[in-house]
Amino acid sequence: MGPIPVHWVAEHSEVTSTRFIDTQKTGPMKYWKHTHSLTAIDDASSEVHDYIEYEHDTGLRGLWSRLLFPRIALVTLFQYRRWVTQRDSVRL
Repeated sequence: MGPIPVHWVAEHSEVTSTRFIDTQKTGPMKYWKHTHSLTAIDDASSEVHDYIEYEHDTGLRGLWSRLLFPRIALVTLFQYRRWVTQRDSVRL
């Protein structure tokens, strides 16, 4: 997150041709599960859908994660990710 180092370890699971899940093993959140689903539009393109479940911890750790990842920051992060994905798909 900019100049602040955030260490995050996620495990990928339920990997198929149309989805996968990454779940936080260690990181800033108390709980984080991110499901990526892909829907084919045609033979050359897909639509990406993200579903995120998360929970902040309590105490100082929770305060820290809320400061680093308020809801608006997560929304902004995924909007940026969408823009990059669309930009890169145009280059292919």
